[in-house]
Amino acid sequence: AALRAARSSSRNAVIAWREDSRNVLTRSTKTGSYFLNDLDTATSTAVTTIIQSAGFPAPPTEKEILIDPNNPDTLVLIQRLSIEIRNAKTGERALVINSTSSLIASAVSRDTIAWITFDQKKSASLLYLYDRASGVRQNDSSVVQGKTIKLTWVDSDRLGILQNDGELFMYTRSNNGVSHLASDVRDFAWDTDN
Repeated sequence: AALRAARSSSRNAVIAWREDSRNVLTRSTKTGSYFLNDLDTATSTAVTTIIQSAGFPAPPTEKEILIDPNNPDTLVLIQRLSIEIRNAKTGERALVINSTSSLIASAVSRDTIAWITFDQKKSASLLYLYDRASGVRQNDSSVVQGKTIKLTWVDSDRLGILQNDGELFMYTRSNNGVSHLASDVRDFAWDTDN
């Protein structure tokens, strides 16, 4: 079934997927329509209207739309000043997080939504966190010098932060601290087996 669904989406661009690879968000290269595909059941749900109603000025990219790691029927929509979580079947908003500054990077885990804004005066990236279970938002959780270009959860406690100057940092929630990991880094991915 998964193979049939993968073949049928061959004329579609993959926009997002869940870590378990069972659900994939695609955009038709012919019509521009969006579909949330369940590869286990070989079903597809049209979600174009839901994405359009979020008000994206242009078709969203893989950095602007995700499948929620908690629920394969929920989309996370990341815009310049907000992060929304919407039900992919009904379009209903489950959560809206607003920011007064432009979001330059974000990462969503089962437990926490993280995003970064850039303070030009300080030449620093400011990290914000939203705990999904408690609904508590932490403003300015941490400051990292430079401009963030990538933010990725390692696990529920640690967050990788890559700066545009190649500096790689690790933020740890349990001690609200940032540590330097490496220099001259162009990209990174975590080995989940260790």
